[in-house]
Amino acid sequence: MGRGGARPLSANLLLAALSLAVSLLVAEGIVRVFDLGPPRGAAPAPEPAQGDERRNSLGFRGPEWTPEPAAGTARVLFIGDSFTYGRGVGEENLFTSVAARELSTSSRPVESVNVSKPGWDTHDEVAALEKWGLGYHPGLVVIVFFLNDATHLDSNPAIAWRMNRELNQRDGWLNRASRLYDTADYAIRKWSVTRQTVADYRDSYLGSPEHSALWERCRLALARGRDLCRERSVPMCVVIFPMLVRLDRNHPFRDVHEAVAGACREIGVPVLDLLGAFEGRDGHSLWLAPNNAHPNIEGHEIAGKAIAAFIRERGLLDGPGAHPAGS
Repeated sequence: MGRGGARPLSANLLLAALSLAVSLLVAEGIVRVFDLGPPRGAAPAPEPAQGDERRNSLGFRGPEWTPEPAAGTARVLFIGDSFTYGRGVGEENLFTSVAARELSTSSRPVESVNVSKPGWDTHDEVAALEKWGLGYHPGLVVIVFFLNDATHLDSNPAIAWRMNRELNQRDGWLNRASRLYDTADYAIRKWSVTRQTVADYRDSYLGSPEHSALWERCRLALARGRDLCRERSVPMCVVIFPMLVRLDRNHPFRDVHEAVAGACREIGVPVLDLLGAFEGRDGHSLWLAPNNAHPNIEGHEIAGKAIAAFIRERGLLDGPGAHPAGS
């Protein structure tokens, strides 16, 4: 009886194995026929050109700047990193330009001065404010803060660059033999890299003093920027630019944004968190490219209009510092 009972069990196991094998073969066929699955072994594509990239003699984007704005013109100085520099986006479409156009009126045009370079952090930006920025007599200084300012990670926006480095190394024999396996491997790697990247970023702000030392450096730099502006009677504000991922109530860095905004309020600096302006949007549709999380033209437009509305509502261009002598 024991032998008789073993045969049905063996047969059932064999049938289950055959069914699984057939299912996997069918799934493999579907993935191949419809060319599904992730890219494999490809280097990140170059950033698409969406406009000119004029630079002045200082290496910053835009024309040569006069030492002082023209009479009757308000000048807004934007300082930031690669998000503010806007590689791949035309000068007229940068959020700095959009904000200036939104703020301009027939009686008072507004011009933007874009002092930014890819890879800069808050400390670099405030050093540039002291070395160059204030010498151009702005009526308002806007420091654009991005979360990689206070991390040990690569300066290119997280998740995108790091994923491309890890995900394009799928070169095992099973990856080459099976698109189905390669797709599953890609999904697992993507989940793991995203999880680790988010944890690293959060730890840089909310972790131990040892891990958040760069954030403390940023806080000191922001306070230094405030002091430099106060010495010139120039208003200053901070804009927090979010990572364009999961732009909903489950955004992974919402409490980090709150920590940065709180630090700005503590030192008496007005702060705009752009997460609210982007909330509800499809983050990936605002990326410059599938593997580049810098904002595209639409992303810049959203940011520029939100910044202009904030400046207008706060009256940041209406104080005495907004109208340099001679204007």
